[in-house]
Amino acid sequence: MRRFRVEIDGKVFEVKVEEVGSEEPPEVKLVASEAPRVETNISKQKVKAEGNIIVAPMMGTIIDIFVKPGDKVKEGQPVAKLEAMKLEMDIVSDLRGKVAEVHVKKGASVQSGDLIISFE
Repeated sequence: MRRFRVEIDGKVFEVKVEEVGSEEPPEVKLVASEAPRVETNISKQKVKAEGNIIVAPMMGTIIDIFVKPGDKVKEGQPVAKLEAMKLEMDIVSDLRGKVAEVHVKKGASVQSGDLIISFE
């Protein structure tokens, strides 16, 4: 678990970020509700794919989807964006292949481990 201290409009917040299923440090965008967007040096979360799928790394809301069925995806490519507790996180594929199905829609609420994308 990594801890970060962020100051927004003179208020200091401590943020804990736990990396799940990756050997690289997590990258997360911090967004404050009444302040301008604040980015730390971490902007993407690499999600461990299980077999030929990508699952939600945590509970949140899908705010964008960057791929559709039939798209070719490279390893390291962002495939969706998740918002959780005012944090925006790019979900990045650790697979290379062709998208078979996108299992969520923009605005969908997901739980940790929910299926997001499957590959052929």
